[in-house]
Amino acid sequence: MNKKRKLLPQLHGWTLTGMAALLLGTQALAPAVTLASPSNTTPATVQTQATSSSSDQIYNTYLSIVQTPDRLSASWAYLKGNISKVSSYQASLMVLQLENALLRNQTKLEQRFFPDSVQKAISDVYRLGDSFGNVRAKVKDAKVKALLDQASAQGYKLETAEGMFYPVINYSLFRQFDSHVGEDVRAYLAIMHEESKQAAVKDAALVIGYQQLVRRTLAMEQFVQKYPNSNRAKQVRERFELYRDFTFMGTNNTPLFDYETKQMQNNAKTGYANVLQWLSVEESSYLKSLAQFMELAQKHQYKDSDEIRQFVRNLK
Repeated sequence: MNKKRKLLPQLHGWTLTGMAALLLGTQALAPAVTLASPSNTTPATVQTQATSSSSDQIYNTYLSIVQTPDRLSASWAYLKGNISKVSSYQASLMVLQLENALLRNQTKLEQRFFPDSVQKAISDVYRLGDSFGNVRAKVKDAKVKALLDQASAQGYKLETAEGMFYPVINYSLFRQFDSHVGEDVRAYLAIMHEESKQAAVKDAALVIGYQQLVRRTLAMEQFVQKYPNSNRAKQVRERFELYRDFTFMGTNNTPLFDYETKQMQNNAKTGYANVLQWLSVEESSYLKSLAQFMELAQKHQYKDSDEIRQFVRNLK
């Protein structure tokens, strides 16, 4: 019988709602957007000066739109139409400003999904994997249809956990800007796109494979190493630390070591062993730790022990 337990030690201080918020891209406050000024040692010509003036005008117009509440749909439209006309530096700022606007708006939008009438209207027609569009086509309530239309147009997608339906940022929409933004922003959006496609944890249970868990965590570690001064380094570092905890201890309802038998999950044992064969551990502290962890687990016949727990505590 599956038994739900109290939060594992490594997740102390994280409520399920708070953990889901981080995993799905929501934050209480949107981070400030500042990037290092791009170097420019080439003398400006009349043409480049004119281009710069034009791109500055586009950028400033965009800021006036994206920083105005309830103008998310207009922000997407303006960004799509003009991002190719500004510098990579400005494009990066514009994309991050849009993400910030989505984060600021998300809590307010969520509140409109929470009434029982809205939840029931969605629940009555929802099938696993349904998008806003799928649900809208089946819902009869005109107000709920309008809410779904608005959420979709603003850049959100439908998510469900703990029996609730709510909007999360649809990061797949940002990938259309990859060729226009800086390298670190492109790498950040790739990480968030993976999260947007499939949350790692739902209802306190791990819902992705252990190999995928390792690959996601590794991508986050590499981001922080490669872009320590990125505007999104702090957010990715926090996410990496959470995923590292998932790797070595599991989650509430998917503990790495079974609550009763204390044995490591078979899928984890196989997945971790395979991924360590395929990936080079030399340039990753995370993978080195995982390799050491698996050696220690093998020593204890893959059964939880005080020595294993102490090893994990020392990773902090």
